[in-house]
Order: sequence, then structure tokens, then C-alpha cells
Amino acid sequence: MIAQIFDAVMPGMGGAAPAKRLRSRLPDLPVVLASGCSHVLAREDDHGFALLHEPCSAEQLSGILRKVADTAQPRPD
Repeated sequence: MIAQIFDAVMPGMGGAAPAKRLRSRLPDLPVVLASGCSHVLAREDDHGFALLHEPCSAEQLSGILRKVADTAQPRPD
């Protein structure tokens, strides 16, 4: 399972905007919003995406990726 990670604070737009566009095209794709600015993640809702607070450890990253992979809907073959 492939997941997409977007930074929640990017120049010109927040990570939620491109994540929403991608999700509209690929609704089953696991998406994670990441940010080192905890105040940004705290004041905005998660927009339906998993949240990863930076800096993070390899264990935290693998944990959030497992979480989104486990909740992703399998694609019909």
C-alpha cells in the first residue's frame, strides 16, 4: 500500500489543499498530514487525514503508516 504524506504548512497553501485534491482523484489512497508546527495542527481540524507531529521518530512514522494502511479500503481486482 502506498501512502502520500503532505506537510500541513507549505508556501502558498496548506497541505490539506493538495491532499484533498489527490483524495478526490484517488479516494482510497492513505494520506498523512505532517507538521512541526503543533499549533497549526491544533487549530485546524484534520480534514479527515491522519496527523503526524514532527519531529518524529522512525517508529512514529512507521506507526502512522501502518495505521493508514490498516484503515485503507482494499481495491477490487
